[in-house]
This record gives sequence, structure tokens and C-alpha cells, in this order.
Amino acid sequence: MLDFVSHSSSYGRAIFHICFKAKYCCRVFEDRRIEQRCREVFYEVAVAHKISISDMGFGGDHVHMIVDVGLRGVSEITKLLKGTSAKILLREFPWLKNEYFWSGGFWSPATYFDSIGTNYDDISAYVNSQ
Repeated sequence: MLDFVSHSSSYGRAIFHICFKAKYCCRVFEDRRIEQRCREVFYEVAVAHKISISDMGFGGDHVHMIVDVGLRGVSEITKLLKGTSAKILLREFPWLKNEYFWSGGFWSPATYFDSIGTNYDDISAYVNSQ
């Protein structure tokens, strides 16, 4: 279980299970190079923006994460993670655009999220099993 965090004028945690799906359900993460680079980018963004990602798991066309969003909203975190990763992945793997994402974008515009509350251990086991 993640500990409570002290902010300048608040104390608490806002832990979410977040899932992003690749556009058109393309199974791009079956290529381990893309999965690994996406994982690296997410952690780089997290460090740069003081976001805590405690768990991450990939399926062929999606990623699950457990994220403590702190005082930010899920939409802000989603924008940071999806935007940065899409830009970097499409730049570093240009063949993806031609093969899968011909109309632009990398991620589906939809995002799944749910607050974890006291179910952290169950959700963590699920995310890590991906």
C-alpha cells in the first residue's frame, strides 16, 4: 500500500488504476522494444513531473498503471503521459505511423481510470499480471 503524502498544505493520497489503449487496438506492445521504450518514457515523465507510478503492466494493445496523481487531476496526468509518449514513440519508431497509425495519433482518445481506495493489493496484482 502506498503511504500518505504530505504536500504544502495538504496530506493524503489519490491513487488511481489507469489504462491507456493504443489507437485502433493495434497490438504494438507485442514488440518488446516499443513496450520497453514506452515504459521508460512513462517513468521519465513521472520523475520530471513528480508523479508516482508504483506498478505498470502491458498487454498487446494497452498499458495498465497504478498512479498516485497527488494534487493533479487524472486528465492532466493522462495528457502528460499520453502526449509525451506518443510524440517520442512515433519519432523513434517512424514505421509505426505508416503501418498502424496512418491518420495520426498513437493512443485511443479514451482513458480508463478508477480510484483504488482499499483495493490496492488486488489491483496491484492484476496490473503486474499483464
